[in-house]
Amino acid sequence: MDKKIRNLLILVGILAVLCIGYAVTGILTPEEPVDTEAETEEATTALFRVTEDGLTALSFTYDRDGDGTAEFWDFVRSEDGKIWKWAGAADVPLGSSTFYAYSATLASATAVKVFRGVTAERLEEFGLDAPRKTVYFTDAAGGKQSFCIGAYNAYNGTYCVYVGEDKTTVYLVSGDLYEAFEKPVEAFVSHDDLPACKPEAVVSLTLARGERTVTLTRGTAEGETGIDAKISWWRSVNGEAPVQVAEDLGASLDLLVGDMDYLTCYSVFKSDFPTYGMDKDTTRMTLTYVKTVGGVEVENTFVLTLGGTDQYGYYYANPEGTPLTMLLGGSVFHKVMTYDDVHLSRGDETAAP
Repeated sequence: MDKKIRNLLILVGILAVLCIGYAVTGILTPEEPVDTEAETEEATTALFRVTEDGLTALSFTYDRDGDGTAEFWDFVRSEDGKIWKWAGAADVPLGSSTFYAYSATLASATAVKVFRGVTAERLEEFGLDAPRKTVYFTDAAGGKQSFCIGAYNAYNGTYCVYVGEDKTTVYLVSGDLYEAFEKPVEAFVSHDDLPACKPEAVVSLTLARGERTVTLTRGTAEGETGIDAKISWWRSVNGEAPVQVAEDLGASLDLLVGDMDYLTCYSVFKSDFPTYGMDKDTTRMTLTYVKTVGGVEVENTFVLTLGGTDQYGYYYANPEGTPLTMLLGGSVFHKVMTYDDVHLSRGDETAAP
């Protein structure tokens, strides 16, 4: 092939690649409006005003079922500023630190690019004719603000946003802003506020399922007396005379409470109980423990309803007084629940999804 022709073909190929690249970029990046002179410098436009005292109310849309139907999650801070509540169920314990983080996220949100003079006809180009997410928030000074998030730009990882009611100005913002609000209510649950106690404070553990109730009580070993008496556990079935348990079960019971761990919140809705095997044939676990109140030791209890298990054998549990479904971790806990002297494990359940 003639050298000139070959060089010409190479040049044509390079030009074709550049044209394709430009076309793809054009698809991924919203076309700039006619009023390009109004475009701001990159990363200079702050979007929101948030006071140092943070937020007092927050509301945003979330598509829980992934079917395109979004609902609002509404949260409000108590007057003393110490706790947050979810409007859907006031008895769901929420972590305040998450909402403090939102204050910082909103205060630091900036636009990497701004389009002004956007007409109503052009909102569709930015995915803002039908926004994928809407956020409302109120700061401690009483200032109410909002914004809507539209199309995602895969080329540079940004989302299109308009603030308040001004649909003529569209901002390109970091994808972090969208991700911060793409969370279910379960992600806000505070595990630290769920029922718990110290292992050494436990007095007894009762497991009840159907017609069988097993009570395991901490006490001194048979034949042991005095301050140095060896500690052991005793088992009573349906109120019968207690029998000292095997040494390996006793050792596991000593570790049980410290081993129990709320791994994940799967649901904040009681309507989901059947999904996790907590609508029938459940095990009711009652922990009795000593708590010091005003210098005086008093006995307290907390109750967990245990349902089905996941594919690894971990139990789904509902802390009494809440609508939560939590996944309980802990190999020691699993050992106690399947021990022959206890044998309250379900055994024939189908793992919940």
